Amino acid sequence: MEKSKSATLILVRHASTDWNAGQFMTGWANPALNAEGREEAYRVGVKLRAHGFVPEHVVTSRSDRTVQTALEILHVLGVPIELNTTWQLNERHLGALQGLDRAAATLIYGRDKFRQWKRQPDATPPEIEVDDLRHPRHDPLYDDVDPRRLPSGESQNQMKQRLLEGWTSVIEPLLTSGATVLVVGHCHSLRALVTLIEGSPSRAPDSFSSPGDAMIYVRRGETWQHVPEYPSVTR
Repeated sequence: MEKSKSATLILVRHASTDWNAGQFMTGWANPALNAEGREEAYRVGVKLRAHGFVPEHVVTSRSDRTVQTALEILHVLGVPIELNTTWQLNERHLGALQGLDRAAATLIYGRDKFRQWKRQPDATPPEIEVDDLRHPRHDPLYDDVDPRRLPSGESQNQMKQRLLEGWTSVIEPLLTSGATVLVVGHCHSLRALVTLIEGSPSRAPDSFSSPGDAMIYVRRGETWQHVPEYPSVTR
C-alpha cells in the first residue's frame, strides 16, 4: 500500500457519560453523552479548529457516545462529513463485568482475578451467555455483523486483533491519499491503536485516561510522528 504522502490522524476518546461519572465498566453498553460530555466534545472541536486540524474523514465505533462526540466536534468545525461507523473500533467487551463498578467486581470475583483480567493480555473476563439480552447479537446496531464474530467477552489481545482488522480495512485506506482522518474511539481500543502506530506500548498506558482526551499523529513517508506540542483538548 502506497504511503509516500503525508497524512494526519486525530485520535479522540469519546466524551463523558453518566457511566463514566459513576465509574461503571461500560464495554459495549451504550450510554449517551451527558451534559458534561457534550461540553467536553465542544471543547475538542474548538481546540482542533484553533490549531487548524480539520478532518476530511471521520471514523467512529458503533457506540452512541463516540458518534455523538464526533457529531459535536464536526458541528463546531462546520464540516458536514458522513460518519464511517465500524464495530471493530468498539471498546473491549468486558463480558459479565459490564455494568459493574470496580468495587462490585472485586467483591464478586476477588481482587486477584479482577487484576488478572485487567492486566494480563490473554486473560478473558467471565463471558456472558449468547441468550443474555446484553449480548451484542441482540443489538440492532450489529445486525450486519456475522453473530459468530460478536464477542461474549474479550482479552486485551482479542480486542487488539479486532482493532487491527478495523485499522487495515477502514482507517488505513482513508489515509493513503494523504487525508486528515478523525477517529473517535474508546480508552482501551485507542491505546491499542497507539501501540500499533508507534510499534511500541511505551506511550499507550498513559494516553486517553480522561474522556475527550486527544492525540494527533502526522505520517511522513513510512513514519508516524506524534505531535507533542498539541495541548490537552479538554483541560
